[in-house]
Amino acid sequence: MTNVFRLTLTVDHPIIQHHKVYDQPLLPGLAYIDLLYQLAERVGLGHQDYMLKRLSILHPLTVSADQPVPLAFTFEEKNGQWHIQVKSEFQDNEKNFVCITAELHPETVTFNESIHLDKLQKESSHHFDLDKVYEQAREQGLVHGGGH
Repeated sequence: MTNVFRLTLTVDHPIIQHHKVYDQPLLPGLAYIDLLYQLAERVGLGHQDYMLKRLSILHPLTVSADQPVPLAFTFEEKNGQWHIQVKSEFQDNEKNFVCITAELHPETVTFNESIHLDKLQKESSHHFDLDKVYEQAREQGLVHGGGH
């Protein structure tokens, strides 16, 4: 069984709008995971029943005002596992490329560990000002804003 979803990323998307690397709007790495799990839900693959494995980001998804990025997300079932491929779908086939590959395996995902924030804060000897961290990142060409 194969399912294909299409999505066009534009600079107006909130995640891309607030994430720039060297002044270029770019889809953040963690957003790939969220996108894949959202689309997997449409196929009926719940995030608690399928574990994402072998995620490979082969090409960064950069977007510009004059160049939205049309994408095809292909979910193909083989032997109980789902193989995912994300490919650009520009009109000019020479610009097309595979940007992401991944697999979903039928495994129950549970998290039994807990983090005790109070204990971590008491044990930590370093405190960081988040505004300073973002400023340092901006100086290096990495801009997080808005929802980040």
